[in-house]
Amino acid sequence: MIGKLLDRRYRIVKFLGSGSFGHTYLAIDTRRPGNPQCVIKHILPKQKEPKAIIAARRRFLREAQILEKLGKHDQIPMLLAYFESKQEFCLVEEFIPGHSLDSELVPGQPLSEDEVICLLQEVLEILVFVHGQQVIHRDVTPKNLIRRASDAKLVLIDFGAVKEITGEWSEGQSTRTIATGTPAYMPLEQFRGHPQFNSDIYALGAIAIQALTGVTAKELPKLKKSGGTPWRARAQVSQQLADIIDKMVHDDYTQRYQSAKEVLEDLRKIIATSEESQPPPTILYFPQTPPQLPGLGLQYWWYSELADSLLRRLAWIGVATVVSGGLFLAFQNQTYIKARELAERGARRALAGDHLGAIDDYTQALILSPNNAELYNNRGKARYALNDADGAVEDYSRAIQINPNNADAYENRCIAKQLLQRFEEALSDCTRTIQLQPERFTAYKNRCSVYFQLGAMERALADCSRAIELNPNDAGAYANRGMVLNTLKREREALADLTRALELMPKNAEFYKQRGTVYFRLGDYQNAIADFSQALQLNPNDAGAWSNRGSARYNLGQFQEAIADFTRALALVPDSEATYYNRGKALAHLGDKSRAKTDFQKAAQLCLDKGLTVCYNNSQFEIQKLQ
Repeated sequence: MIGKLLDRRYRIVKFLGSGSFGHTYLAIDTRRPGNPQCVIKHILPKQKEPKAIIAARRRFLREAQILEKLGKHDQIPMLLAYFESKQEFCLVEEFIPGHSLDSELVPGQPLSEDEVICLLQEVLEILVFVHGQQVIHRDVTPKNLIRRASDAKLVLIDFGAVKEITGEWSEGQSTRTIATGTPAYMPLEQFRGHPQFNSDIYALGAIAIQALTGVTAKELPKLKKSGGTPWRARAQVSQQLADIIDKMVHDDYTQRYQSAKEVLEDLRKIIATSEESQPPPTILYFPQTPPQLPGLGLQYWWYSELADSLLRRLAWIGVATVVSGGLFLAFQNQTYIKARELAERGARRALAGDHLGAIDDYTQALILSPNNAELYNNRGKARYALNDADGAVEDYSRAIQINPNNADAYENRCIAKQLLQRFEEALSDCTRTIQLQPERFTAYKNRCSVYFQLGAMERALADCSRAIELNPNDAGAYANRGMVLNTLKREREALADLTRALELMPKNAEFYKQRGTVYFRLGDYQNAIADFSQALQLNPNDAGAWSNRGSARYNLGQFQEAIADFTRALALVPDSEATYYNRGKALAHLGDKSRAKTDFQKAAQLCLDKGLTVCYNNSQFEIQKLQ
């Protein structure tokens, strides 16, 4: 067959496989520009008698009509053509570039629960559409799920064994059929020739067990024994998901889920619970008016940082609320499909750092789904990442208006309002988050930040301590409490907390910088320099770390090295009055009065521009000393 031209148009280029009804080939369409690839399913009637051929032709035309309807779905190959030649039948289908799910299920390497939930949800949504067309696939297997290269979506292929349930079918009874499929994924009723709609659900449940346990297809039957669930012992899985899967693969189809829609509804409950417990974006460092370090008046900063834990969950989980009545209506609603695609792309762009692109996608999705709180929440996070705190607050407020119990939106708004220095309002939002979810450790950590900025150090300390009680392995909570303790002049305790933070997160430049400031206050300049140097190895563009190390070197009398560090800091932040002041002090110690005077003058001007009277007077005093 290789090289043969079918229907004077389709040239066979590769044999792909064979099934119970014939062979499958890769072909090129010689009549279309660029000769695009397609898949040819060559159906060979087993009998050549006239009556058998007539029956085969009737079945072929019926299956072609079914495939034509199914191909309207974005995640099912499109039927391009069908024809008969010499009493043999051919289906021409869209070729899907990509790889099979089978290649992702590596023996001994189980997938995570979140990955399996996403897999189940995506395939179930396809099955809702398929079953809605009164079609049973009968061979849902990893090899028949293709991860499309263009967008990484799963595509369900190989409907060669489909059987349309006609008027001959009645409730609880289907016409006996040939037992086709892949044994490891087939339920008993399918072996007996009586496939049900939920036979496909059984197959998908078996795939989920394979994915969670990391076993091979041959090992699957051993893990599915009547009266027991031995597969659970080999999987890291919650009881909720395990219960769903066990119901999917129940031997008795009457005790199994009766529709893909029912499975989706139970999955949505797990997703909703996961969203409530997922740590929201947090502030690891307190944005504040920089304090003065002893000795030189050196400034240091505590930065705010938005974690991306929520962005890593694909936004379409939230977009599911677009369709009233549940996900099972999704593929009858093109608006929902488009909104979901936009939300997914927005999430991917945000993770890649393309926050402007993410905002554009979320905005378009909101046009299609204007009452979706999660879309507003995600767009707010993208705006915050671009330092558009006002825009972020606007989006979080809209999310709260839609869902007044949205703890994520309250906490995110608390974070954004801190950036706007609206601390009393931020305090209210963080407190509301805690009221909604009293065990949410990130809310205590963020309220600790607000109290710090309001000067309520003991309350800040209490909240950071509560965050650590709720999650003793959160590095950010230890770092925050360390800086509160440092402000309270409890430096030794602060060192212990910051050291613990570094044990939990050893590659965090900010933690090294903060511990360096504590050593500085203790007069341990060598250790301070070591920590600032480590911070700079991890982040050489941190102006605060350059300036801080310069200050420590100044206090050790290393004036040339201090000047070099201050100069690097000014190259990164050229309007820092404190760094000009500090470099001026070092230059003055070396007797370079001219350059020292220039730096003090620059510092004085910056202080004046910023309304910093004490800073201006100190700079003027140093200038007078040089006269």
